[in-house]
Amino acid sequence: MQHETRTDHVALKNKALGPISILAPFSALIISVTLVIYFLIRYYVLEGFLVRRAYGSIYTDLSELNRRGFVNHHIAGFTKIVLLIVAAYPFICVTFGKATFQTAYVHGSVVTMGDILVVVAQTLIAMYIFELLYRVKLSPVAVMHHIGTILIGQTAIAISLRSVREPDAEIEFVLCTVWGTIKPFSCFFFLMTAY
Repeated sequence: MQHETRTDHVALKNKALGPISILAPFSALIISVTLVIYFLIRYYVLEGFLVRRAYGSIYTDLSELNRRGFVNHHIAGFTKIVLLIVAAYPFICVTFGKATFQTAYVHGSVVTMGDILVVVAQTLIAMYIFELLYRVKLSPVAVMHHIGTILIGQTAIAISLRSVREPDAEIEFVLCTVWGTIKPFSCFFFLMTAY
């Protein structure tokens, strides 16, 4: 029996190695700005007036523990929807298409696919940091999940800064984004089949 070799073109296999984004060294700044934005949205918009007006006694009758969870779920849900919309195009183009991290996000723009993906990754990581700091009570599984996501996401970006020594940094970053994309859908599917 003759062993067949695959000759199809895998998108990631043929990509040139290089830095993910020129914004990668500014990850701490991106996370800091995002955390400040989360605070402002929580303090002045959600808790300040929006949640009370939208939900009334449903919100005001909750305990402090449940109020924090309620507000946090609004921030997390809104963040994930925005990130999904913003990151879908560069994720698909880089992971399955011919685009690289250095390809312009929009024709003629200085913003690259990698720039968008780094900002999205940092925004998601900041959301998990915010939840760890803001929520009063989290399950041990949620704590481990959040800490793991933070460390893996930050590591994937950090190793991309030294692509000469870490030649697979781009592929590892793409794998992290694939996991980050699949995970919410698998959780949603699991919840839907549980009922």
